[in-house]
Amino acid sequence: MAAGDSLPAKTAQQMAIDGDHPPSKYIINPKFGPLETTPPFAPAVNHGLSDSYLDKVRQVIKRFFELPFEEKRKYSRETGSVEGYGSDTTISENQVQDWCDRLSLRMFPEDQRKFRSGITLLLQDPGVEGLQVLNDGKWYMVPVIRDALFINLGDQMQIMSNGILKSPFHRVVTNKGKGRISVAMFTEPDPNKEIGPVDALVDEKRARVYKTVKNYGIFNYECFQKGIIALDAVKL
Repeated sequence: MAAGDSLPAKTAQQMAIDGDHPPSKYIINPKFGPLETTPPFAPAVNHGLSDSYLDKVRQVIKRFFELPFEEKRKYSRETGSVEGYGSDTTISENQVQDWCDRLSLRMFPEDQRKFRSGITLLLQDPGVEGLQVLNDGKWYMVPVIRDALFINLGDQMQIMSNGILKSPFHRVVTNKGKGRISVAMFTEPDPNKEIGPVDALVDEKRARVYKTVKNYGIFNYECFQKGIIALDAVKL
């Protein structure tokens, strides 16, 4: 399969020429209505993290994955845990494993009561492309912008916004000649807390689109292994 075309990034000036609202062509979709928007991965620059700091993050991650396998096994994920070194959790003999290994760590904010999000922050490998986003039935390569953090609104943001914000359908392709390392931070609500469309975004003009759901991360993973799109499964 071809690597995909590059999806050009739109500048802030294009998105808000008059300083108040983005041009309508960016937010109006006749199929869904004027509140719908389908953003790709958005690159964030001037985020306060220095280039040297991000390089150190990449170096630490690279050193870990260059360790001998027996050394990395010491940090293997325990049964029932999401933390540690390894690949996908096996829940079925027929499941398709991701073609990668990963090191997963969990961190919690000081005040978890204020933690209500569903966003992924991604630091890409500066030398190897691989992330692709689906747009109008075609896969586009997300360009690598050195030291930019790519922001992805996840499924749970789409649910809570009642479908106004979009979780882009994406994938990662392998490179025949180079290894690729990414650092991703997934921010999610407490899995035991129910999430659903915000009441203020449901009215007579915009009906409720999604059910209330909890433990969405596990639900999404199970749907993926069954070949089901989780967002479709929670639609009303």
